Amino acid sequence: MSLDIIAESNKVIIPIFIEKYPVSKQFVGITEIGVGQASTFPGFCEKHELIFQSYEKNGEFSKEDDVIKQLYRNVAYNTFQLKKRIKLNECLTQRHREVIIKRRIII
Repeated sequence: MSLDIIAESNKVIIPIFIEKYPVSKQFVGITEIGVGQASTFPGFCEKHELIFQSYEKNGEFSKEDDVIKQLYRNVAYNTFQLKKRIKLNECLTQRHREVIIKRRIII
């Protein structure tokens, strides 16, 4: 999905974690960043990406449901990244094995 769909003035809204002392009721906030700084991942199709539009367009988590949606999105993103790293690691391991076999190195 292109971020242009949800961007305003070439900026998008992202969640941030707020650390305050003494502890406040709100631990998650929202800030704007440029589209070039933001990232997307192919975790959701265009139709399902619109699920998150309510808080992205409003610029705030106004309901508990918004927070739950963002947490779900974060889990999906981190799962995607982990699977990508595992696949990369498997490819590197296979290349390493091929070099070892080619050079007849015994481990």
